[in-house]
Amino acid sequence: MELTEKEIVELAAKKAAQVTLETLKQQKKKEREERRDWRLRNTRLLLEHLQEFKDHAEKSIFDVRKVLESSQNDPGGVYSQQLSSRQDVYLEGLAISAGRTETLVQQTKSMLDLYRLQCEKGNIEKQRRYRVLKAYSVDGKNYQQIMEEESISKSTVFRDIDLAIEELSVMLYGADIFYDLRYDEPDGNKLGTQRENDVL
Repeated sequence: MELTEKEIVELAAKKAAQVTLETLKQQKKKEREERRDWRLRNTRLLLEHLQEFKDHAEKSIFDVRKVLESSQNDPGGVYSQQLSSRQDVYLEGLAISAGRTETLVQQTKSMLDLYRLQCEKGNIEKQRRYRVLKAYSVDGKNYQQIMEEESISKSTVFRDIDLAIEELSVMLYGADIFYDLRYDEPDGNKLGTQRENDVL
């Protein structure tokens, strides 16, 4: 049986629609994974460099509040005229950067405190997970030291750190990203952490 021209066009359109939908689905999945990876990567980097950020915020000679107050209290006046030079714009940028760093440090410390409180109310594994995260990111201990202190394997250290970073990421970036962090598909198929996926 030979297909008519109309049937061929309909089949081609149907196939094109299926391919387009599948491509869009794969693209959305990739975007979710990239957002998830970005957040987890940033949380990990933030924790690994927290002490450096603290030092930067504490030792910075710039006070962003003073710079912003000066500009707001003198719109179009002397301060605005002074900012016409590149050096002043650069200094204002440094002050703003110092302020952002201070805010980032304070937010991270607050979320670590909240995470600690949540873990203290949790089961033994959750309590250990916080201790491992703190030892790794705040105290700067290496995997071997953590393994010995907690009497756990290296894979457990990795798993605890990965899970803690995932949980802390939700706290740092807000509950609206929970879907991106934990699930691959709307039907609830769990992604797991990157290390879990590598092991499985």
